[in-house]
Formats: sequence, structure tokens, C-alpha cells
Amino acid sequence: IVVADWGIVNQLVLLHRNRLKLAMADDNFLSAGESEPERQRDRLRLQSGLWVGHTVPYRELNQINENVMKAAATAGFQKQTLRVVEDTHGSPAFEIFRFVPVAGSARAAN
Repeated sequence: IVVADWGIVNQLVLLHRNRLKLAMADDNFLSAGESEPERQRDRLRLQSGLWVGHTVPYRELNQINENVMKAAATAGFQKQTLRVVEDTHGSPAFEIFRFVPVAGSARAAN
């Protein structure tokens, strides 16, 4: 599970008793400054990761979200929302999503 915003990891660790394999996306996601092993790790997260993040009104780190979305698009992927989780007031608070290859994109196949 790849976490795309601040304030989510601790709750997942607590609620699932630290049994989930969690990773945090950061500003360097698929950036030119990453080493080749880091870029491969991030690409694998794009291809097979289950992601969780906040919806726009709850988002803490907009820049990270924007960087991840731009990097995914550049790599030939687009976000596919699987589920939106509401807070106790019924407002959309969390998104569970994955990245899927853009139809006809040669980049996503590499």
C-alpha cells in the first residue's frame, strides 16, 4: 500500500496492528534526482501498488500529490479511483486508487 499524503500511515499501522506493508510517496517520486534502483521501485509502485490518499478538501501535502500524478502521467499511467471513503459526516475523505496504463501508451509497457 502506497500512501500519498501525510496523516494516514499512523492510523493504518494502529488499525491493522502494523501488519500492512506500507510505503510513503514523497516529492522525489520518479524524479530525475533518484537513483536507478529508486526509480525502479517507484515504477513498480505505479504498476502494482494499491494507493491511499486524502480527497482534495482533506489533503495535507498537495505538492506531493501533484508530483506523483505528473510522474505517473509522464510514465504513461493514469489514476483509477477504486473507492472513496467518507468521514463520519458523510463527506468524502479518503481515496483508494491504483494507476493503470493509458490506452495506447508505449511508456507504460516498459
